[in-house]
Amino acid sequence: MAKLSYPSSSKSCGILLELIRQSTEIGGYLSVHTWVIPSHENNPKKAKITFKAGDKLFFFIVDRLEGGERLHLSKEAFAQLITLLKQNLNVTIETGEYVQTFQAKLFEKNYERLCKRPFNYLPEKLVTFELY
Repeated sequence: MAKLSYPSSSKSCGILLELIRQSTEIGGYLSVHTWVIPSHENNPKKAKITFKAGDKLFFFIVDRLEGGERLHLSKEAFAQLITLLKQNLNVTIETGEYVQTFQAKLFEKNYERLCKRPFNYLPEKLVTFELY
């Protein structure tokens, strides 16, 4: 597992972005530090997010995880976010009263490092046991 995190600029109204690689899959998560993210149309398992990049707006309905302080980006939302950041566009994400702008500078370099698989070490080569 590997993780790339972009911290929030404000504890009260900012959003933390985490990109997490597990095996060959990479997923995106948004988290807030205070209160909860409002649910979408009375569905406690969904939330609406908005991406703003330049003059473009994108809207997505994503999974709201238990507790309401963390969202899991859908595949479409995740792909759009990565595309915008790779195009060197700063992306502002809004959900409820939470707003955060993520800078595209250095994103591609860090994302490429996240995508690389680490060397595979076999545990039996690191530790050996002998029984007498």
